[in-house]
Amino acid sequence: GVLTLLVIALVAVLNLFDHNDVGYATVVQYPNGSVRVVTEPGILFQGFGKLTVYTTANDTVAFSKDPEEGRPGDTSIPVRFRDGGQGRVTIDVTFKLPEDKESLGRIHTDWHSYEQLERGLVRPQVNNVIQLTATKLTSEESYTQKDLFINQVFDQLTSGIYEYAMVVDQEGKISFKLKAGEKDGKTVVERQPNPFQSYKIGITKVTVRDIDYAEEINLTLKAKQAAIQAQVTSKANADKAQQEALEAKARGEKMIAET
Repeated sequence: GVLTLLVIALVAVLNLFDHNDVGYATVVQYPNGSVRVVTEPGILFQGFGKLTVYTTANDTVAFSKDPEEGRPGDTSIPVRFRDGGQGRVTIDVTFKLPEDKESLGRIHTDWHSYEQLERGLVRPQVNNVIQLTATKLTSEESYTQKDLFINQVFDQLTSGIYEYAMVVDQEGKISFKLKAGEKDGKTVVERQPNPFQSYKIGITKVTVRDIDYAEEINLTLKAKQAAIQAQVTSKANADKAQQEALEAKARGEKMIAET
């Protein structure tokens, strides 16, 4: 009987109190249905409620060719560029949840758990931005202007996806032009609503680790790079030869003058 009472007492204590760590928020749903969001580190009153933990420190989602722990298969993002070339983007995106309790409460109401938030919002939005950005660039532009690709991805993740208008020239060639409007006397790019902003989720870092192009595109890009490098080397050699000729001429003129 004493042992039973001790077990009951221990279970009661374990379910009455818990703790919240630095860099995390804990949502407590009590048996009566009320919900409390705890962001302060330390002991919290659980009161037999259900605990759901969210990471409020910087966290990174990886889209990789190598399987992540607990995620089988290739999670890199398949893309098709404006010229029809295909590839797969390996990228890391670091994000941060808000620390105010109202925003965290909205996130919990809509997504119920940190895992569901990542799986249902963060990953699909990153995937969407990467694929849309790729369709506006050629394979060569994404290869030679990687910074442009990264900057456009970061900008659209933080501020919203660009709105584009399709333009057809007299020859029937299709291109895309950013839609822009006037706001406070300034020209601003029109964007789609950004779900990250609505939840106050911040994107703090975007790292494109690799773009794995289809074999035929990869061969074409490498051939172009080799041709460009050959031109640079040829010009450098020609400039060097011209400089040496000028120096030789100057030495000859000096010798004649001395003679």
